[in-house]
Amino acid sequence: MGLIKRWNGSSWVDNNDIRRFNGSNWNDKSTVRRWNGSSWQVVSEQKHVSVWEANWTQSYSQDGSKQPGYKTGEPGRMYQGRYGNPDSYWYGNSWGRQRSLIGFPNDTYETLKGARIEKVELYLHNYWAWYWAGVVACIGVHNFGSEPDRFNHVRYGVAEVRYNSRNEGKWITFDSSVASMFASGEARGFTLLKESDNPLYYGYWYGVYGGAYKPKIRVTYYK
Repeated sequence: MGLIKRWNGSSWVDNNDIRRFNGSNWNDKSTVRRWNGSSWQVVSEQKHVSVWEANWTQSYSQDGSKQPGYKTGEPGRMYQGRYGNPDSYWYGNSWGRQRSLIGFPNDTYETLKGARIEKVELYLHNYWAWYWAGVVACIGVHNFGSEPDRFNHVRYGVAEVRYNSRNEGKWITFDSSVASMFASGEARGFTLLKESDNPLYYGYWYGVYGGAYKPKIRVTYYK
């Protein structure tokens, strides 16, 4: 809801498309502020809460290469951590500390760039964990606009979240530093990666084929 209103003849509606004349043309948008007694408050903006579903997810091996298709296909899996059985290496499962990327549609980045972001939340639903008692997700940030051939990230471990059982979903809230990365365009999605061989960090989460459990981003912002 915006703070500037106009009467349309029957009701008050938001009027946040404020322009100013610079002497030769009208600027696309102007910032209007008011003094609230202690600071200047922006009033020429509107509050939005938008949700975008992930449109690509991919798991990678420790060397950064893509996981085989059967590990990431239907119903969708995003792996994190080293498989807990120490004998797995001898059976050809030399994937090491697995990791994953989560990406969103391009309009997510276009919408959020330059916005004043109040809150960024991510929905992740655990598919399976090494322990019945759950798993810890270690979440980072990447800047890929589409699925890359190799894993990389721009910030490691911006949040760690404990899941208390298998098959559990959570909305995860990030601090203001992550919000500013999305606003600046530095961040475009999230990673799953923990640099540890502890089975507490081993599991996999639903990816883009996860139906109602697929990853989502929910952002509260002003623009």
